[in-house]
Amino acid sequence: MSVRTWGFDSPPRYIRRSGSPVRFNTGLMTERPPLSTAAAPAPSGDLIAVGWRERVSLPELGIGIIRAKVDTGARTSALHADHIYPFEVDGDRCVRFIAGEGHECTARVLDERRVRNSGGFEETRFFIRSLLVLGNYTWEIDLSLTSRRRMKYGMLLGREAMKNRIVVHPSSSWLQGRPSHAPTDLV
Repeated sequence: MSVRTWGFDSPPRYIRRSGSPVRFNTGLMTERPPLSTAAAPAPSGDLIAVGWRERVSLPELGIGIIRAKVDTGARTSALHADHIYPFEVDGDRCVRFIAGEGHECTARVLDERRVRNSGGFEETRFFIRSLLVLGNYTWEIDLSLTSRRRMKYGMLLGREAMKNRIVVHPSSSWLQGRPSHAPTDLV
């Protein structure tokens, strides 16, 4: 068993990220712990291990695969939507919108709420409910519809959707792979 000694009594002269030896001012030679790309086991066997970004599917909306950013700082989940048109069908409020690169979707409106965006400004958004497929797991989530045109990921997975289901490994990506029962198109 090897013992790693860290020189906390003085600042390091230099540190390498490659895992090679690190030299401290104390003259001690130590090894930096290796960086792991594999996910650590979940604290509970019931939680799904995900990285900071994952591929998900929204089959009820007809969206095969969409790249989602897993954001523990966001309370609600958001889906990129353009040309959002509310309408009524038999007294039910519905919304039609374009998701991703021209994929037309229709859904029943769950709610209309004021949401504070990442820039700190409040805006009114439509909320819908849809099935989410992540790896081999499926559950219902609420999504707000907003323009994410300037964002790298078409969907944001927020805390409410993750609650009691997911543990996030922020240094990992794509841990769940492609959704198990989704078409192969990428929105």
